[in-house]
Amino acid sequence: VGTSSAAMTVAAKVNGDTITKQLQVTINKDQRKLLAAETGVAFSSTPSWSRLSRTIKISDNFGLDGAWSASSNKSWLSVTASGRTAGGAGTLSLSANPASLPLNQISYATVTLSSTEDGVTAPETIQVALWKGSVTPTAQAKAALHYTTLVADPIRPLVYVHDSASSLDVYNIYTGAKVATIASLGASLAGMTVSPNGDTLYVFDTANRTIVLLDLATLSKTGSWAMPVMATASSRMVAMHPNGVNVVLTNGNGSFLAPTGALLGASFSTGEMAASGDGRRLFSDGGSAYSIDFTAINGGTLLASRYATLYSGSSGDIASNLDGSRFYTTGNYTSRCSIMSGDNASQIGNLPGGDNSYYPINVEVASDGRVFCGNSNYYGVADVWVHRADGTLQTTFKLSGTGRTLLARQMVISGDALMVAGLTDEPSLVFTPVGP
Repeated sequence: VGTSSAAMTVAAKVNGDTITKQLQVTINKDQRKLLAAETGVAFSSTPSWSRLSRTIKISDNFGLDGAWSASSNKSWLSVTASGRTAGGAGTLSLSANPASLPLNQISYATVTLSSTEDGVTAPETIQVALWKGSVTPTAQAKAALHYTTLVADPIRPLVYVHDSASSLDVYNIYTGAKVATIASLGASLAGMTVSPNGDTLYVFDTANRTIVLLDLATLSKTGSWAMPVMATASSRMVAMHPNGVNVVLTNGNGSFLAPTGALLGASFSTGEMAASGDGRRLFSDGGSAYSIDFTAINGGTLLASRYATLYSGSSGDIASNLDGSRFYTTGNYTSRCSIMSGDNASQIGNLPGGDNSYYPINVEVASDGRVFCGNSNYYGVADVWVHRADGTLQTTFKLSGTGRTLLARQMVISGDALMVAGLTDEPSLVFTPVGP
């Protein structure tokens, strides 16, 4: 696997003479893999609601039909024992039974994939976390503190926030309680992202021109990566897993291979960035849509191919659904979040709801496919509109107080899709129950 070269001698007889020429031959061979569309899963169980099952697409990166098997390392998590990729149509079902699990704690399990096909590897496991709570949240909770940046854990009921200084706070999104503070994480913190499997939090440290790594299992700093360009408050990054390889892409500050931090060659435009959950597509706020892949050729190469540039919005939030067939943006200068085609970046339409007096400034896609659109509604009865996966309006609620507003790009959805958190200019960190 990788890139191999050899010399080959070609000979021919011409008028009785033997003529030879040496040719250099290079063969590029990639690794055939089993891929899970999602590598991190959040489950939850409370007295009034729960999310205890998930179906995950299993594919072969060569597009072939191959057999696979799966196993769970914990008895409370059941999985489909085996299946076939069938050219990408295979599915793995996960089902959790929380009866034996402790209350008000996070329990963990790991799902391991394997293949019976020769030479096929399964590079990633699927990390599963389950929150079993004694109380179902029914009202908003607030932490009346000033924060500037917020990100959610994809598997744990936790959010991570900072105020652009040096420390990071961790909150339980179900209880609203602060559960940890990590001091001296950096000198001047900025944008953040979390690996799709929930292993690592990545944070810009603008003062030291680095990306800081935080192990989320231990909440300990494990290192930092030097950036070729100084990050600023407007720098953005996104973690994704193309072809089963974890990478961190930024908007002008370099692209990195995780966990080594090796600098990759691909470069992306400025503005917000959103990756499809399956790690195949990347969308930028400036309108570029990229096909993302990773190959073992040439020692490991990130492949980024821009395939559409039709969308012309700017300065907004952006989010993608799981397979990248659609993405959503706030940057089309309307009072509603826009629905965009992931295939050609053209606008399909607008989500219903919104307030004609204010522009949307937040958009997020939950793990169940619902789309959350938040705007800067200072005096209306709602500033967040929740849409089902088919685009119909489900419900509304307000995160900010009267005369106050959400901060742009600072609304997140819990990994189980049942809770919302947002930063407002009151200032406060607000937790709101949404439910199924």
